[in-house]
Amino acid sequence: MRLTLRSGSETARILLVSADTKLTGELINELKDAYEIITADSIEHALGLLDDEIFDLALTDELIGGQSGIEIVRIIHKSFPSMESMLLMDSQKRTSPSEAVACGAYDALPRWTSGSELRLRIGKAIEHTRIRQELTLLRQQVAMEYGFDNLIGESETMMKLKETARRVAPTDIAIMITGEAGTGKSKLARIIHHHSDRRLKSFEAFDCATSPEPIIEAELFGKAEAGGNISSVCPLVGAQGGTFFLGHIDQLPTAAQSRLVRLFQSSEIISMGAVDPIKVDVRFVASCNHDLEKMVTAGNFRKDLFNHVAVISLELPPLRKRIEDLEPLTDSILRRIAAEGDMVNLSIARDAREKLMRHNWPGNIRELESSLKRATTLCREGCIEEEDIIFVTTSTEQTIDQPSAPGHEAGEQGLLADNQRVTIVQALENHDWNFTRTARALGIGRTTLWRKIKKYDLQSPDRDKQPTS
Repeated sequence: MRLTLRSGSETARILLVSADTKLTGELINELKDAYEIITADSIEHALGLLDDEIFDLALTDELIGGQSGIEIVRIIHKSFPSMESMLLMDSQKRTSPSEAVACGAYDALPRWTSGSELRLRIGKAIEHTRIRQELTLLRQQVAMEYGFDNLIGESETMMKLKETARRVAPTDIAIMITGEAGTGKSKLARIIHHHSDRRLKSFEAFDCATSPEPIIEAELFGKAEAGGNISSVCPLVGAQGGTFFLGHIDQLPTAAQSRLVRLFQSSEIISMGAVDPIKVDVRFVASCNHDLEKMVTAGNFRKDLFNHVAVISLELPPLRKRIEDLEPLTDSILRRIAAEGDMVNLSIARDAREKLMRHNWPGNIRELESSLKRATTLCREGCIEEEDIIFVTTSTEQTIDQPSAPGHEAGEQGLLADNQRVTIVQALENHDWNFTRTARALGIGRTTLWRKIKKYDLQSPDRDKQPTS
């Protein structure tokens, strides 16, 4: 059976398995107004239908000719776990309801159950099937988003990293993830969480780099009111039973480092202004951009805290050191951009790929994603050409292919903005200011185009002429 989530408004489909034509006829008459009934008169026939079609429920006779209906129940329970089955017991009571449930049936009832009771119990079974299908699809979506395959890369370095991460993820060992900015440290932390025994609990993240140093302690450990209640949200408590991810731990103030050591030693925290400690049970994952061991040697980071947080260290390599992974990363990002923008055709020319390969990627994967999003906005007819690839760098980030011109700051409001504005105006003029055709030509949605027009305050030269849809 293919796992497909059926809309709640769709008519539920029931597979009725019975060799008794009289029973089959009665059940069809009773249920045909509410359900779509498909019949099978043998186990083999039923299994063929289950392999080829989608059902919400299997309603099976206890005896199917000379065969036992309980076998269908067992097979469905094992091979089609997202659907439910019900057993129709004959008067000889060869199988008790409890035995049927133990074999995997959702319910068991007499063959000649009254119409209202039958419909009630079938309705409950189908509702349970759809809940299970929704949960199964949700788990699959989570697995797709947080599977180790989402760490794109077949380079030797990445393969070793993924293998180590797979081994340590199910444990409760504290993990330190190191690497340059933009290499995907927070993504790896979430993947580890979703492959741990704590995946059903919360994943809470706190970034030391985004909070001013004077208030980091209050934000991280919570702050109590005069009455002793915690008034601010405490991410450590929010992660109870789950995973706590502390980003940029190298920027954690000394006082906060001491309090974190206490957490590792006692599994307790005391919020600022509170009297009583709070028990905290979390799996600890941290990240940093700098060499913590050097910081320990220099006296800028506590050695005992380092020993607690870096039991296992995982280093994400910069993109320039695994350039063989650039092409699969590019394809993966473009697939996601196309899906998010509802773009049917999105491709990248060979010369554009070569330009990507020549870049040194100071911003790593984050920079690659930004570059491809820009190129998607600028490209024509859904194909990214070399001229659509524009690298935006800071004053400290020089690129191989696009060095900053003298006196020109290649920032968001500089080179990028100029290129976007010119490209959009040209496209609008080429398509007579028709938004739909222009958006299609640019390979972007109409809403995105409208935002760009508002951003750059673009107006048709012919003021009397209104833009068309």
